[in-house]
Amino acid sequence: YQSDISPQERLIHPAVRLYFIDDGKIFLKQRNPDDRSDSMLWDASVSRQVRMTESIEGALKGFTQKLYHVKPVKFLFLTQYIYRGKFSDQYIYLYVLCTSEKLQPQEGELFRTKWWTQKQIEAELSSGVFTERFEKEYEFLKRSGLLEQDGCNCECALKDMMETSYDRIKFS
Repeated sequence: YQSDISPQERLIHPAVRLYFIDDGKIFLKQRNPDDRSDSMLWDASVSRQVRMTESIEGALKGFTQKLYHVKPVKFLFLTQYIYRGKFSDQYIYLYVLCTSEKLQPQEGELFRTKWWTQKQIEAELSSGVFTERFEKEYEFLKRSGLLEQDGCNCECALKDMMETSYDRIKFS
């Protein structure tokens, strides 16, 4: 973390974030009580900085398999944006994995996980239950239409639409 460096001097770290979506629900993890930032808040299923020797998809695949024992064939890329946090800045690559496969969270690696409905999420928005990044990304997930489908096919026409329009959507 770079808490003692001014925001103008911070380095931007690449990070990957992933949401599992199934039947209009989002699978979230609760951050560990000992996390330096956002402890105990609900966040993306996968959220990880990318190491210098890793590719974006390699980091995403490896960490997804480690945390949930899932071997995804194809991720759906939604967008990329810069997040300016309290301790560090991140260049985030945001993905979705549509799955009805039973997830197997790795014991000892995750504090708590849960499938959330849109109604549950809407009732808790801005209450301090979710991370700031999740609340921003949830709005994007809603606008994408992925939460309105009974299931999703990551090779659908939506993918083409998202790839051509992601650069018009800005997060601050």
